[in-house]
Amino acid sequence: MAETAGRELPAGTEQAPGTGVRPQRLVFMDWLRIYGFLVVFAYHALVNHEALFAASGHPWLKSLWEHVCGWNVGISVGLFFLASGMGLMLSAGKENFSAAKFYRRRFTALLIPFYLAWVFALLIGLPATAVNLTAVGHPVRNVLLTVTALDGFAAKRWGWLDWYLVGEWFLGTLVFLYLAFPLLRAACRKQPQVFLAVCLAVCVTADALMTRAGLAQVMVSPLSRALPFCAGMYLAEEQRRGRGMTNAIIGFGLLVLWIVFDISLKMPGIGIVQSDIRSLAIFTGAMLAEPVLARAGKTVNGAVKNIAALTYALYLVHHVILEACARLLPADGLLKRAALAVLAAAALSCGAAILLKKGAAALIRKAAR
Repeated sequence: MAETAGRELPAGTEQAPGTGVRPQRLVFMDWLRIYGFLVVFAYHALVNHEALFAASGHPWLKSLWEHVCGWNVGISVGLFFLASGMGLMLSAGKENFSAAKFYRRRFTALLIPFYLAWVFALLIGLPATAVNLTAVGHPVRNVLLTVTALDGFAAKRWGWLDWYLVGEWFLGTLVFLYLAFPLLRAACRKQPQVFLAVCLAVCVTADALMTRAGLAQVMVSPLSRALPFCAGMYLAEEQRRGRGMTNAIIGFGLLVLWIVFDISLKMPGIGIVQSDIRSLAIFTGAMLAEPVLARAGKTVNGAVKNIAALTYALYLVHHVILEACARLLPADGLLKRAALAVLAAAALSCGAAILLKKGAAALIRKAAR
């Protein structure tokens, strides 16, 4: 498990200060990635099968599902950005960091699976998808948004449907944050506390101003999502400096007090900030549980690691498969039909994600050679 100090570490690991040794992988982020994806899958399953749930004769089940998903989906999104920021910062902790190498590696890992998933979605939806794509105007914009994986973000933020098939807004927002990462990293490495304070002030102000201005979908803005992303970076830098657990204890304690006493400032956009606070409370709590999770054993943590490694591929394909299952198993008022459609979509999504991950890895290796 040891590597030379000059090599970049995979996301989700930490570099021991002053050594070239890669310590044990941070298990808690794998658990959080799985939890986050399960919430997102459950939410999208409800969206795609809402008519079936409504007609099932069990309105309490639909109401419960809506309540649980509605409360958790915002938190799970925050957890994804926290884990992304922390994982990137830990993997880019070496002193001879290269922005060019970072962009090449990260965007290759991000975009090649996206392109494969886009083609998969196109094939699954034929011939209707091809007809819809040819009917959309703005051909230059269509190509640019899809090639850069920003089509899902544009569809959510501005209503530009273009050639959007997979990826949703999350991927486009992450692209913007990846582009800014080298500058954010430099600031975080120099003065982590000042970096966090400035990010907090800028992001909360941006949430308030965008909400007051009446802009739609404020929460998907990179300025808004930069708060959990940068908070993850800060925790990673403090981890590198040997103060990770101290920060987790202080942060978790303060955040729990904030939530318990229901502290809420009277300002536009505070709902977004409150959701980020809940995400950060869960994240720091899980960070404190790392020693316990690490003792779960190699078998358990190995399985968790492998499942967590599939979450990006699952994220890309699950929506397409859910929609396909909803078409093939239409609503007929039976709860069994809803359960069958969701279970079938889960199994098919796992199979498609495995194939996507293997195919993307093969293309990435070929491109590297």
